[in-house]
Amino acid sequence: MTRLAIATAACVFLCGAASAEMRLDPAARLPSGRAAFEHWDFTIELESGHRVLARFTITNAGPGDRNGIAIGHVIPPEGKRRQFRNGRRAREWQLSSDRLSLVMGKSALDWRSGEAHLKISKKSVQVDLKLDVRRGHSLPASALPDGLEIDLLDASAPVHGRIFLRGMAEPLAVTGRAAVTHTVGRRGEGALLRGRAEFFAPRAEPPVAWIHLQHASGRHTNAWLLARGESNRLVTEDVQAESSGRLPGTKDGFVAPVTWNLAGPWGKTLISLQSALLAHDPREDLPTLLRMAVSSKIRPVRVWAPGGVLVTLAPSPGETHPLLLKGSGLSVVTFLGPADLTQAPSKADP
Repeated sequence: MTRLAIATAACVFLCGAASAEMRLDPAARLPSGRAAFEHWDFTIELESGHRVLARFTITNAGPGDRNGIAIGHVIPPEGKRRQFRNGRRAREWQLSSDRLSLVMGKSALDWRSGEAHLKISKKSVQVDLKLDVRRGHSLPASALPDGLEIDLLDASAPVHGRIFLRGMAEPLAVTGRAAVTHTVGRRGEGALLRGRAEFFAPRAEPPVAWIHLQHASGRHTNAWLLARGESNRLVTEDVQAESSGRLPGTKDGFVAPVTWNLAGPWGKTLISLQSALLAHDPREDLPTLLRMAVSSKIRPVRVWAPGGVLVTLAPSPGETHPLLLKGSGLSVVTFLGPADLTQAPSKADP
């Protein structure tokens, strides 16, 4: 099938109950309320084989409001990760008046140029990347618990810049693709969700993004995007999902499925994960007083695992056979405490 036919198929099936694509505002929203928070998450896959995983957080948890945290990992092709982290109490980090620039010690995120500029200036890890983030989708309120907002700012943003890791002779010029999300919670994260599983394939053709939420109530919801053509849509209704198996490398009580089967207006999708590449407790990187406050409320664990995706597109008008698309990407699973994120065979809960 030609590229035009693929784009036409994407336009046909990604319609109806779906959110339209647009450039979204990435500025900090600074939600008020005890334990309110917001995250900017970056899943970056570079042509060099390196992965950059980064999160910038503003949180009202702990002593004071608007504490700032930057946590991330650079994983080279050989797999030995390098971590960077900065945690700052309120008034010890900088937020620009337009809320587009965050500077937390040696970690900075700046949106003011129209691109996302991610800069880490540690001795052992230096990252200077620019991301052209422009193809965004907001998850509708019907898919979210009350008090939570999630924007998929881009499923496949072009990336260029340089990285340097201790042991390199000189900085490495890199290009790649990234998935970027912005999450805003007006209550504590553990009061909103039990867990969250995501899969991003920003370098696949076409790019893929999937977000699964297990609400604190036990309800499951899914959001699915195949970023193809000019009429991309994020599908959140009429998505059937089931999962099975257990991801190797997770702790007892923290169950992440290894296989996900999705079905909806676009056709069918199979996501198959490998063993965990990285497991991390984000509390380890917090200042002492903030860590104590957060630890009394939630037991967060984040797990990353590479995997493959197989998409079977329903035939477009005039076609008699489905179209098969294959790709690879990275899953990130976030637990807010011990939980089983397995979803039984059923339609997404109403």
